[in-house]
Amino acid sequence: MATEFLPESKAVAMLEEEGWKDGVRKQERRNALHCEALKAWQIINSIVPR
Repeated sequence: MATEFLPESKAVAMLEEEGWKDGVRKQERRNALHCEALKAWQIINSIVPR
């Protein structure tokens, strides 16, 4: 009877793993965007006189 739940639990584990990977990808994208924003800000600050 326990074997009946094996495929389902495996599917759930796979979904959780994919969700985790997706979260990592989102964080990487956020970090990359933040990095680009910082670079742009530095360029603007170097051009615009204070």
